[in-house]
Amino acid sequence: MKLVYKTLHQKQAFLHAMLILLLFLSLLSLQITFTVFTKGQNMAERIDKMDVATTNIFYKEYDDEIKDFLQEYKEDGNLDFTYEESLVWPYGVFSTSWMQETSPIYLEGFVKSDAHYPLLEGKPLKDLKGHEIGVMESYARSLRKQGIEPLGHEIEITGSFQEKEKFTITSVFDYPNYDDGYANQKNSKAIQDYQITRRAVGIVNEKTIEQINGHYVKTYGLEKAAGLYERILKLKIKDYSAQKEYALRSDAYNDDRTSSAQIDFRLLADEIDGNHVQDGIFQFVSLSVTFCLVVSCLFVLFAFMKRKLIEDREKLHILIANGIMKKNIQKAYGMEYGQLFAAALGLLIVFDIVLQLVLAHQQNYVLRLLFSLSTKTVLYLLPVTILFFIGLLALMLWQVHACFQANLSHAMKAKDVHITKRTHRIRYRWQSLHMAWREVLTHPFSSMRNILSLAIIFLTILLLFMTQSILWHLYTPATFGLQFDYQLYKGIAYDDFMELKKEYFDVFAFMDETKRFTSIDKEFMVYDKSTRDSVEFHYYPGMRITLTGSLKHFLPVKEGVYPPPVGAEGGETLMEKMRTMVPRRIQHDFHRYIMYSDYVKKHPEVANDTYAEFSQGWRVNGYPIYGFTESIVNQGYVAFASRNMSPLDREHYPQMPKTILKLKGSSQKQVFEAALKEKGIAYDSYDTVLHILQENNNDLSLKLRYVMISVAMMGSFVLLLTLYANVRADEAMQKMSNICYAHIGMQKKIRLQRDILYQGMIIVAAMILAILLYGILQYPYFQVLGVYLGLYELPSGAIWILPVCLVIVVLLYLLLIVITRKRKHPNI
Repeated sequence: MKLVYKTLHQKQAFLHAMLILLLFLSLLSLQITFTVFTKGQNMAERIDKMDVATTNIFYKEYDDEIKDFLQEYKEDGNLDFTYEESLVWPYGVFSTSWMQETSPIYLEGFVKSDAHYPLLEGKPLKDLKGHEIGVMESYARSLRKQGIEPLGHEIEITGSFQEKEKFTITSVFDYPNYDDGYANQKNSKAIQDYQITRRAVGIVNEKTIEQINGHYVKTYGLEKAAGLYERILKLKIKDYSAQKEYALRSDAYNDDRTSSAQIDFRLLADEIDGNHVQDGIFQFVSLSVTFCLVVSCLFVLFAFMKRKLIEDREKLHILIANGIMKKNIQKAYGMEYGQLFAAALGLLIVFDIVLQLVLAHQQNYVLRLLFSLSTKTVLYLLPVTILFFIGLLALMLWQVHACFQANLSHAMKAKDVHITKRTHRIRYRWQSLHMAWREVLTHPFSSMRNILSLAIIFLTILLLFMTQSILWHLYTPATFGLQFDYQLYKGIAYDDFMELKKEYFDVFAFMDETKRFTSIDKEFMVYDKSTRDSVEFHYYPGMRITLTGSLKHFLPVKEGVYPPPVGAEGGETLMEKMRTMVPRRIQHDFHRYIMYSDYVKKHPEVANDTYAEFSQGWRVNGYPIYGFTESIVNQGYVAFASRNMSPLDREHYPQMPKTILKLKGSSQKQVFEAALKEKGIAYDSYDTVLHILQENNNDLSLKLRYVMISVAMMGSFVLLLTLYANVRADEAMQKMSNICYAHIGMQKKIRLQRDILYQGMIIVAAMILAILLYGILQYPYFQVLGVYLGLYELPSGAIWILPVCLVIVVLLYLLLIVITRKRKHPNI
């Protein structure tokens, strides 16, 4: 057996190195895919190893009933945890979006476990004194984008009573709980009603917060200042799971002692799900790229194996003629592939060990996202790796078996020397092109394999480019949903408003701003997955946008109807009667249906799934869904409702609420803006709103962009490797032909031109096939991507690249033909 192996595998170190590298990239791609899909488990496992808090609970100092609840909750065996307590400033329990603008960072008092967070720069957190603070790495990164070096930088934080405190950044640390989802989003007034922003976190000495609170007591009196004291409980949950966190929050809000207290939770599960859309897109893209690499790996291995079998034909003939069993020959080839796969797997293990050591000292987000491993990731990866190896082995054995079925006593197949009748005279200037075309016709299966292997890679790179283009042009009037020309801020005098209305617009609605006082950041959309046997809720940061006026002028309807507006009177009863429209995100993620639809009438068992449910503290409200609309506001976790407008007179509206409107004609924009400036009315145009939202989306998608560039580079490398494999396989097949050409005196230069034109034909055909496949696959591909984004229709800003690519490819190939034609060929 060993002698057979040595006979068949000699002087192939370079070939083996190429195959090992290709197998390594394929295994690495599989690992990355599973790492992306288990991102939440990876983060939870990492935090558990650090021995730091998973759950933060904020409360007013006089609402310390939460500690009694936690003690009883633990004693009853509901949850096993420990916690540390400190002060926090200026958090603002039930803080709203405006707090991000006035105080984009809040400070937690240092506790012992905070020393376990990896220190990236500066002094240890336990050594902080006075107004020295440590900030999370993502906040420091946002400062560097502005050209500010974090260490030594002085920041000003606005606290209670609008007093400002100055702090100096002396430390930068990795805060995995919040670093992943934080982006330094612009939060101007223009977009406060359309997004939920997250605040950055810093660490400060607890005594510093005590001194600030003491100053408030002296300045404003104990009665006013005492209510501003805010504390934080940092819980470390053993055997963490997201559902345990959700259950803790639900039970706390439902408990009689804490139901009316000012208590707020910042859960690790919420942070993990906070970028649900971006994570979903990344999972989708990663899966697509992995499919491409695995399929390309199969094509390349097939090409290399075919070349090897062609080169080994004489050896195989001699071995079989001397009584060597075919089974032993197959085992010899299988042993070779087993060694190559083992080498690639070993290389992956060494790569992972080195990378984990690097990540232990350098907290690079992209590397951590791609290569952080958890127990669950490994458990998923092992069986898939085994199946991948079995698939490759089966492909190899099938090729060897097919080779045995052929007649090994012939050095060339009949079709290699088959000559069709010439129907026209071949000119020398077209000779190379004609010979290249004959190669395509003579070996159709090989040519189609080469074309298909390259087309798959071209198609994947094209889809990656299109996906990236969509993400960078995501906010359009169609995807944003709400469509208006201007938004005017509250406080406009009645007479001024009526004067503008008379001349410039008829269609308008008032935007309900009461959500700013019902904690926009702490209102969760609930997906109830409970059954008779188990209780399971999933929470997503949600928004409600209520217009005083009709929705039909400002929102498209995709399915169903516009909800009838409720009465103009206020109060809790009004909120309970609210009727809504929701985007595709809620329809898909929460499996929701339209109330009173024909489907619900035929399937009454889904009647309970016709509500948009919100959890507001200890209360859960359900609003009937009347229709589905298009909107990416708050990543699609939003519900739209409307109420009837009171009579438009000075008695009901002495000053106007925030207003959105549509002008009578688009040509009036400049004149309208001039009129607003003349009256001193604050406003924002619709284009400004979309521009700022797109900028924020670009910041969040920047990490995804780096990852997509990385996988595109990996795909490009596999493309080059595939080209190399195809060329080498073709060389082996043309060996006898080249010997024949040399014997009849054909110059090597002509043969080289033939090879270049042949590979050019293959590449051009592969690109054309990729574009044709894109035309076929783009609809299902982007339909699935639309589901991930929560949209019915995707922006199509990059479709122009298709005809451009085709024109460029054809022109380049024509140029190549012209160059080869101008060469003078000597007579044969």
